[in-house]
Amino acid sequence: MGQIKVEKNAGGIEGLCVIEPSVHGDQRGYFMETYNQKDMEEAGLTMKFVQDNQSGSGKAVLRGLHFQKKYPQGKLVRVIRGTVFDVAVDIRSFPNKRILRNNLCLPACKQKNIATRLRDTT
Repeated sequence: MGQIKVEKNAGGIEGLCVIEPSVHGDQRGYFMETYNQKDMEEAGLTMKFVQDNQSGSGKAVLRGLHFQKKYPQGKLVRVIRGTVFDVAVDIRSFPNKRILRNNLCLPACKQKNIATRLRDTT
């Protein structure tokens, strides 16, 4: 495998992955490859990225309650400054099963990413 480590199905949620890229640092700072299609495919992550967004938030901001039923889309979250408390909830199991959730605290200094690979399970 390439330059990333992947924890698949984080928190028991199918398709939720924590991605940890290799970070190369020295006294000047650091460098990391944030995306490499070959490394992602070798790790079993074959989603196709069609859009890239970035947002900035002030302290204590609640952002991003997302649900797409008709046109589900994956998401890649990376923190470049500060810390994000990310909560993933799998509502696909509702109402017949228990709802799965995973809380992740992502400080920028850890350089981890979260990826969701969604597919319609209905």
